[in-house]
Amino acid sequence: MPRSDDLPPPLRKDKGRELKRLSDLGKLTSDALKAAHVASDKGDYTVSREAIRCVQVLRHIRSLRLDARVISMPDNVRPLQYLARNRNPKISSEARSVLHHWRNVLSGTHQEPVPGSSLSVSTPSEEQNLRGTIRLLGR
Repeated sequence: MPRSDDLPPPLRKDKGRELKRLSDLGKLTSDALKAAHVASDKGDYTVSREAIRCVQVLRHIRSLRLDARVISMPDNVRPLQYLARNRNPKISSEARSVLHHWRNVLSGTHQEPVPGSSLSVSTPSEEQNLRGTIRLLGR
């Protein structure tokens, strides 16, 4: 994963504890939201540890291989839409990148194939839900 030049060096350890790896999407979005709230308390345009943590979590979310059913759940989309409107430009840019990536996955224009998942829709109600989610991600 390429690192942006305008960010400080990555965090190695935080007071003897290694950064924990979270695999659950709900926990990851919750972690990103908490870090963004703390970062906004410190200032909108400052590069703080919390802003860097939020960007790292968003990059990890983007790297997850998710299928259309997980992406199309509104509970997974709304926190990212909130972060896309954050005043910190790094956080909002990365959140918009995740939403754009998910929109490409849902529309079928994603470059990498997602192993073990299917973007095929089996019922008309699922197709309508998928179209609504693509419109929701397009905001």
